[in-house]
Amino acid sequence: LVHRDDVLQAIRAALELPAAWSGVIHVCADDHRTRREIFAEVARHEGRPAPVWELPPEPVSGKSVGNRGLREVLGVSLIHPDHDIGVG
Repeated sequence: LVHRDDVLQAIRAALELPAAWSGVIHVCADDHRTRREIFAEVARHEGRPAPVWELPPEPVSGKSVGNRGLREVLGVSLIHPDHDIGVG
């Protein structure tokens, strides 16, 4: 999850890339918190109980994405790097 302001600035920067450029750029926060952690934070913000998960905890699979291309190719620094997802 990423803040909408960061998505918009990434789109604007991508539109400035040369037409011949190709590749994948991930728009994501610097840290990799689990959905469980993020949804619990949203619930706290809204004054609601955290969701009850019926599934086992998310396995650690080593699979993650990075935002190096966002920074190096697009020159974008996140406005909300601390996983502030724009709630409220």
